[in-house]
Amino acid sequence: MGLRFRKSIKVGKSTRINLSKSGIGFSVGSKGARVTKKAGGGTRTTLSVPGTGISYVKDSKQKSGQNFRSSSMNKEINVNNDGPGEPRKRRTWLWVLGWMLVFPLPLTILMLRKKDMKAPVKYGIIAAAWIIYLLIAISGGSGTRDKDNNVAKNGTDSENSFEETTRKNSITEIVFLNDEDVTLKVGESASGQVKANAIKGSKSLSDEIDLISENTEIVTVKLLDASQSARVNYRIDAKGSGETKIYAASKDGSVCSEKIKVTVSSPVEVESIAIEGIKETLSLGEKVQVVAKVMPENAENQTITWSSSDEGVITIDQNGLIVAVGGGSATVSATSINNVIGKADIHVDGKKRVMKLKVSSARQDQNNIGAEWQKITKINGEPTVPEYELSAGDTLECYARFTEEDENPDVGESSTSYTITEEDLLNGFTISMDLFVTENGGRNSGESACYIVNYSFSAQ
Repeated sequence: MGLRFRKSIKVGKSTRINLSKSGIGFSVGSKGARVTKKAGGGTRTTLSVPGTGISYVKDSKQKSGQNFRSSSMNKEINVNNDGPGEPRKRRTWLWVLGWMLVFPLPLTILMLRKKDMKAPVKYGIIAAAWIIYLLIAISGGSGTRDKDNNVAKNGTDSENSFEETTRKNSITEIVFLNDEDVTLKVGESASGQVKANAIKGSKSLSDEIDLISENTEIVTVKLLDASQSARVNYRIDAKGSGETKIYAASKDGSVCSEKIKVTVSSPVEVESIAIEGIKETLSLGEKVQVVAKVMPENAENQTITWSSSDEGVITIDQNGLIVAVGGGSATVSATSINNVIGKADIHVDGKKRVMKLKVSSARQDQNNIGAEWQKITKINGEPTVPEYELSAGDTLECYARFTEEDENPDVGESSTSYTITEEDLLNGFTISMDLFVTENGGRNSGESACYIVNYSFSAQ
């Protein structure tokens, strides 16, 4: 035996509310006619003739069913637990119509014929009965409409599901045509092709598939064209060192390719720079060629940028050629592409200058003396050279010797001295002297050849 609970609450003369374990029900009516809505969902109708013992009782059970629409056949089918029958919509309306005809009309007649009941109460009961059963009728119709809406909704969902399945299946296979592992260095790129098998009438591959990198800080991957072809080009860009994988997938993720491993290594970078060939002290106009020694020697990008901290003192071109242009101190720097810097300090002595020397001679006479000459020029006892480092106050001893080239050569010599000034260092200067060669025999004996010898110094 189980625990039972039932409580009936009277509301007015003709209505009761019934409480039980199954829920809440209600009944409406009087002697001879009563309709009970059970808590379990069923309905009981009782009709009787008072004083005769004749009565009619009918129980109506709630029937459950499921409506569905076949997306392929586009038909509505009603399945009920009680077996096949008419659609629920017709059965509900018949039930409501029957009750409206069977119960409300006799109740109305009964109430109108009852003489001992006050008119307000009488008409109130009649109105309440009609209102309650009109509400039941509306509720039945609403339930039927909800069922119809559910059927329509289920049909629409089925159609949408079919369309979604078709869309998902528009890509059936995705394959990388070059599926080998990829090795790159930071900053490098690689390209390839991906192939996708699609159903007829599908969109372009760029609208159907995505290329995915599992770590975009290492590599990024993207499609390069939007061709209608089954093959499409892609590019991998190496962003940072490490290892990751890339793959292609349909937009909905239902179809994926095999994954390709991508390894990215960092390039060997410059760690230090030493400047070789440097001179700590230079004279004005002096030139020095320097080179940058990069470590480690296998650094991949050894591009160097040269610079001077004061181009009014020294200049340096991108080949490493230094020129001293003014007195003072400055720093030359060699900078690598990864911002490693090598430096060297240089002092320029503004009172010294490297000057170029050009020695020339010009004959001043028209005597027919000598044809070929051997010419020797010296400064401070040493043969002349193209460049000299000079300072203000230095004294230069210039000497020249011209010798005729024959069996009995004629010889001429000359010398002079010169003291350098600061103005000479700035503007350049020339030392000139006369040289005479006297014929020592023959028909021109005693005659001389006269030359002017010039030592011209110019600033670098």
